[in-house]
Amino acid sequence: QAQKAGWAKGHVRDACAKQRHSGPALASRGDHWSDSWLVSVLIVHYPCGIADPVSGIVGSMEAGGDKPKKTHRKSLSGVKAKKKKEKRTGKVEKHNPKAHTFSGGVQSVAKRVRYALERQGKKEHAPRVDKTPKVPPPFIVVVQGPPGVGKTTLIQSLVKHYARQRLLQMNGPVTLVSGRHRRITLVECPQDMSAMLDLAKVADMVLMLVDAAYGFELETFEFINILQVHGFPKVLGVLTHLDHFKDGKTLRKMKKMMKRRFQSELFEGAKLFHLSGLQYGRYHRVEVQNLARFISVTKASVLSWRQNHPYMLALRWEDQTHPATPAGSPRSLDLYGYVYGGRLREGTQAHLPGVGDFPIATLKALPDPCPPPEAVESQWTQTKDGKEKKKNALRTLAERHRLVYAPGSDVGSITVDSDTMFITLPEHTVGFTERDGEAAGNQAGLPEAVRMVRALQGRERALDHAMAARPGLRLVRDAVVQLPKEDADKVAQITEQQAARKRRKAPEAG
Repeated sequence: QAQKAGWAKGHVRDACAKQRHSGPALASRGDHWSDSWLVSVLIVHYPCGIADPVSGIVGSMEAGGDKPKKTHRKSLSGVKAKKKKEKRTGKVEKHNPKAHTFSGGVQSVAKRVRYALERQGKKEHAPRVDKTPKVPPPFIVVVQGPPGVGKTTLIQSLVKHYARQRLLQMNGPVTLVSGRHRRITLVECPQDMSAMLDLAKVADMVLMLVDAAYGFELETFEFINILQVHGFPKVLGVLTHLDHFKDGKTLRKMKKMMKRRFQSELFEGAKLFHLSGLQYGRYHRVEVQNLARFISVTKASVLSWRQNHPYMLALRWEDQTHPATPAGSPRSLDLYGYVYGGRLREGTQAHLPGVGDFPIATLKALPDPCPPPEAVESQWTQTKDGKEKKKNALRTLAERHRLVYAPGSDVGSITVDSDTMFITLPEHTVGFTERDGEAAGNQAGLPEAVRMVRALQGRERALDHAMAARPGLRLVRDAVVQLPKEDADKVAQITEQQAARKRRKAPEAG
């Protein structure tokens, strides 16, 4: 039987050895038995007629009175059972339909349907046509604030950051390059209601300066109301004069209060920048850099009125009326600037704010005084054959890209008037011009070249008039001057007039 059933191995307790057997049923591997041990035994033969060792063990346990273990029953309800059933059958039960029906009656259902349709209708706007050309005109930034708040200082700091140049005296708009694809025009808003109205019509962004030491003033709120009527462009708040607060706790409390008031007047989430104090006559470099970066990445809002009506911010103007024309007669003006919005055509009526409507006589496309970096780079990379070299992506602005166009303002040493350009030189570079403290007649110790240049500067007439009056003047020794016959007759006539003229001494004062 052992050879037929094979060897079986199991764990039984010592109580199994007390069963009745006709012979030795169990053979122990150990030296002795113990009630507390689990012993590995070898079943040799089955004299009791037990079919197999497992059933024999169960039968012995039943004989001892222990209950058998319950069989495992699969759960037929619950989340896991439901998932298994859906996976097995492939059918997914629907949600409870009663839990997702409308409640509240007919009026509530109508309100909900109407609200859903209104939300969907708000997203469906008429398409706006952006008429901005490929090379957009400069981004107009208006700096507004009460007197003494630091508007000019902020513009000077921005010009120093963008163009690396000093703006000594500001008189009019300042156009400069702020990035690879952006040019900005900085305009200071005067304390005049008509000027506020005019600038609100063309402003793409407004920097509203507020004196933190004094608080909000009426000019700020007046300009906010004007902006709300004219489309409300981008608005940034700037707090100045923060160096008046010496206590950190008071400063933080004031910033929180000003920010809350500013957002309540404009909208929730309006930006408010801080300018703590001055350094070398300008605001701190890091604070100006943060403000300049935000200006450079801000996108202009597309307003339908501006897209349908062309307009221009005049950066410079010239009066082309004849000087002999009476003061009350009509005058001809030349206005220079960038055209925004739609197309501007000749013969149409143009409105000058505060003056009236006037026809446009001529329009001319002039070279850009402040070209974008792409145009400068194309000229820079152009070869002698007219072909362009391989273009590289502009990651940073080079010095040749940092251009400034500020007619009427003093940028560095150049000042442009209506019809004249002035170049201001520092005192240490002046060599030929007489200085303020220098004596007029003391030229004995000066070089000969300096004396000759000063003699030419003191002349009332130009060199050609002097040569015409003195035909014997020679710039080079042993040279012969051959004048045309008409010029020779004029020279002879001038010589006769000078010989006949008598000098008359002016009467002495009182």
